[in-house]
Formats: sequence, C-alpha cells, structure tokens
Amino acid sequence: MTGFLNDLGLSKAPTDPNFMPEGQYPAVVYKLNVKDVPAKDTKPASKALIITYKIDPLDPEHQGKVKTEFKSLPTMDLQTGEYVDDESKKNASYLKLRLLSLGVPEDALDDMKQEDLLGTPVWIKIVQSGQFYNIREVKLREASYGGGQL
Repeated sequence: MTGFLNDLGLSKAPTDPNFMPEGQYPAVVYKLNVKDVPAKDTKPASKALIITYKIDPLDPEHQGKVKTEFKSLPTMDLQTGEYVDDESKKNASYLKLRLLSLGVPEDALDDMKQEDLLGTPVWIKIVQSGQFYNIREVKLREASYGGGQL
C-alpha cells in the first residue's frame, strides 16, 4: 500500500534542517522581530525579542543555517517609568547583557535601531540542554576569537 505522499522520500528528510551540534559558529545578526507572547497559565501576555542569527561562509558545512534566540521584554509602568515586577527587572538585565555582547554601547541602549545590529558578525555558542540545542553565548567576532570582523 502506498501513501499519497509516497514519492517525496520524507522518511529520509531531517526533522530540523537548521540543526547544529554543540559548538561555536560564525554568524551574523540576520533578523530582529518583536513578537506578542500570549498569556499562558499564570503568566500574562507579554512581548519578546526574537534574534535570528545566520551562519556565514566561514563555516561551509553549516553556512546559511539559522538559529534563533528568544529574549522576553520587560514590562514598564508607563506612569512611573519603572519595571512592574522582579521578572521584568530580570528580563531587562538579560536583554541588556545580550545587546552589550552584540557591541551596542551602554549609552546607546535606549536609542539604537534595528539597522544598528543587522549584519553584526558574531560567534554563537550552542549547547545541549536536555533534548534541545540552544544559544548560550554570543560574542562579537574579534581577532581574539579567530578571524577578525567581517
């Protein structure tokens, strides 16, 4: 008996075309999106920054593959300008650390534009956590990391 998709060879296709094992990879900041995150269980609706990195030609085996990183955005009280809770303070710190690691000067964090980050050459470090392979570290690509900036 044959299925209606029998000629596509799907049993041989990878389940994740962007899979990369643990390691450090040369990439560029490829895309930045702010996404609405719906409420779930006890967590209210929020927003997140999705940073997409694209592996560049310095790694011909993985060139063109993309990896994404999810950073929850802090929630601010518009009247006071303060973070609404400890979770928002933590999210602000994580986001600030990532932006600094992408080379954004501290005095430009509140004024930067997407265009300031797109194309930034970086090293991304992927580590396995359970069954997932996640980005754990991002560093600007500098001579000390093996290749100089592009």
